Amino acid sequence: MSDPADGGDTRELQSIRTAIKNEGFATIGDLVSRLHETLASLKKAEEARDKFAAANDEASKIIGAKGAEKGELLQQIKALETERDELKAKLEAEPPTAPTPTPQPNQPPAPPAKSVEDQLAEVEEELTEEQWELAGQLLSLVEDKDEAIALNEDPAKRLKFLSDLKQNKQIKEKPTAFTRRQKAEPTPSNDAGETQVDKLLKRLSSVTHGPSGRAPVGAAPSQSSQPRTDPRLR
Repeated sequence: MSDPADGGDTRELQSIRTAIKNEGFATIGDLVSRLHETLASLKKAEEARDKFAAANDEASKIIGAKGAEKGELLQQIKALETERDELKAKLEAEPPTAPTPTPQPNQPPAPPAKSVEDQLAEVEEELTEEQWELAGQLLSLVEDKDEAIALNEDPAKRLKFLSDLKQNKQIKEKPTAFTRRQKAEPTPSNDAGETQVDKLLKRLSSVTHGPSGRAPVGAAPSQSSQPRTDPRLR
């Protein structure tokens, strides 16, 4: 007589086999193999999940740090904009400045100014003998001794005196040929700008040289009536 328990185990085992076949497995070994594979995949999935969670945490930290950096950059930008607006308002309040002058092309250096001694040497070189003789006459008419010495020895005063004498229109050179006469024009009075030479010429024209009368202005006096020329004027 068979054991009723054996019949029950058999039925239960047959039920399990039927369930395994219904799930698509031929044997319990196939089911166990699939179970191991599923557990392995599950483990990989869990590892991937944990790795993703760690990466997500790191990304969150980076995003937070970038957010703080962004906030600092925004504050700096705002400060720069404020400074820009202040500078703009300051420039608008200030009067316009003159434009920078355009640099001029290089000009040749100006010739150096001639010294008094050089100018005096040129004037003395251009004086004629008649002008030298007349200069001596005029110098002899200077009553103040110190002034006469200064006219002779002070380069600046000597230059002024001889230049005025050389340029004086009342002093005429001895003609060497006849010139055509032109209509005389009234000579403007220059009393306001009368030089020392002009004054001395007037005095010279009023001096009587013997019975022949007054010496004409600018005329070369004769050797007998001409005062000796100061050799220092040479």
